[in-house]
Amino acid sequence: CWIRAPPFTWSYPFPRKKESIRSVFFAIFRFVCHKNPDLNLKRSTYLIALLLGLAIQQGYSQSFVQIGGVINNYTSITSILSADDNNVDSVEVVSTLGFSEGDTVMIYCVKGAAVGLDTTDSAYDPGVDAQQPRNTGKYTFLLIEGIVGNTVILNATVNDEIKPMGPGEMAQLIRVPSYRNAEVTSLLTASDWNPVTGEGGVLTLFVGGILRLNADMDVSGAGFWGARVSADPFEYGGDCSSADLVLYDTTFCELSQVWSGLKGEGTTDTPFHGLTGIRGKASSINGGGGGNALFAGGGGGSNYSAGITGGNESAACGPGVAQTGGAGGDFLSRDYYRNGNLLNNGNRIFFGGGGGTGVWMTGFNSTDGADGGGIVVIVADSIEGNGYEIRADGGDVPFFPAATGAAGGGGGGGCIILDVNGYKGSLNLSAIGGNGGNTQGFTDTTGMGGAGGGGIYWLSGTAQPGVTADISRGTNGIHVTSGWDPLEAPRFSFQLNNLQAPLRGFLFNPVPTEYTVCSDQDPEPIIAPVPKGGDNTYTYQWVDSSSTQNAWLPAPGINGDSVYHFPGPLSDTTYFRRIVKSGILANDTSFRIAVYVHPEIF
Repeated sequence: CWIRAPPFTWSYPFPRKKESIRSVFFAIFRFVCHKNPDLNLKRSTYLIALLLGLAIQQGYSQSFVQIGGVINNYTSITSILSADDNNVDSVEVVSTLGFSEGDTVMIYCVKGAAVGLDTTDSAYDPGVDAQQPRNTGKYTFLLIEGIVGNTVILNATVNDEIKPMGPGEMAQLIRVPSYRNAEVTSLLTASDWNPVTGEGGVLTLFVGGILRLNADMDVSGAGFWGARVSADPFEYGGDCSSADLVLYDTTFCELSQVWSGLKGEGTTDTPFHGLTGIRGKASSINGGGGGNALFAGGGGGSNYSAGITGGNESAACGPGVAQTGGAGGDFLSRDYYRNGNLLNNGNRIFFGGGGGTGVWMTGFNSTDGADGGGIVVIVADSIEGNGYEIRADGGDVPFFPAATGAAGGGGGGGCIILDVNGYKGSLNLSAIGGNGGNTQGFTDTTGMGGAGGGGIYWLSGTAQPGVTADISRGTNGIHVTSGWDPLEAPRFSFQLNNLQAPLRGFLFNPVPTEYTVCSDQDPEPIIAPVPKGGDNTYTYQWVDSSSTQNAWLPAPGINGDSVYHFPGPLSDTTYFRRIVKSGILANDTSFRIAVYVHPEIF
């Protein structure tokens, strides 16, 4: 038989696929021209024709869909209809444009959590998560069973994991494209989160085979918004905190109460953040707090780790409130980012929080807080990294120009969620916090912005060879004129393993694309990964078809394992599929696996 090319080297036991058509060509060329110099022209012509046939097969079965730009569609959810256990669950959305029956979709519950208040009877410090998150951070994948008007009917229940929405909650429905094999050929990203429309910020896709990176994936700064001092309609009057030690120690105040700068956006429910608590030095859970009094800096947004509190008010002010800088966002790892459903807080993911900012006055330049990082969720059999990067960094406050008034805080790092079976080559991940803003001035020192807290890398399995997660940190703002750097050290991002993406009502059933075997040899087994979804218990059946059989029938031999073992040599090109059953779910039938059979060469 002909000579096989060397296989790929993957980080888990993939089937032995050919490295490239070129390597196969040279293997056959060496066989024809060097190993057997006496072969006649007819035999050589036959071998070359065989090679061309193989090249055509490879081009068809191993084709990659080229992707880049924004591949997801988004729509805001206005209602989640999941209370009645006797009815199928559905969601009401603003628009169904871009969604169709049979689509894979992701429900992501963006915000709506209760925040700790500045009251004597509150069990939680001002600005932190008050342990009433409701749906916030929950996500799941489902299929669309039907669309009626603006109601999207789902294939499975989301209750009791995701409850009907309450006041102040925001959620979105995201269309998730699915590919057999996909290649990122230009920057792959997401639409930025928009708190007005309630859409965006998430990049997600399913790949049944190989996701090959020949460009980066980047959702940096696509999460919660930083505070826009540039859009603040009220100019500050100029008082130092010493004018009223109680007033300028305020943690929450309304838009018209101009004792403080604006907070960055976080997971806090929308009525509170938008009305009662849009200003004040406390954080907005993972949104950075606003700087109180004269030009105190904004706090950094947060995610897995906390943001950094901004610098104090102008040095021209005398003794006053001890801490006027906006607080850094709360560290969400205290209560969230857990595998499973521990105390109903597990398996939640969050945008990086936006940085806070300070007040503005005519003649002085105050800078905006930076946006938090977005979210990447990939469910795939394998990723071929090629040295490229997946980024979900918090946004940076621009280095130049430095503020002469108050500086904004950096954005919190985002989330990178990878439910992937194996990796080839090197893949870099980055979800670090963003840089806080600098200040400048020869006659005064004003509040610099705190750095954003680190995000999270949440990966399936216990080891990911070739994957490098960046655990560096953003940088705090400084007073660039003097070099003064008074803020506490920024905090790291974090990696968590053993992720299981929440699939509802369907299975992810990846299989290899193709093999090439010789008719005189026993083929190697078809090695396919364990599926995802269901109740994590699976039964299997393999079926096959060929040009002579012309029907899908149970494959011969041992036929109840995730791996298929051939009972003997094949005489004709044969196609296989794996059928998987899990619990009460309907059977899932895999893509076709082509096993090309070439005759023995005498």
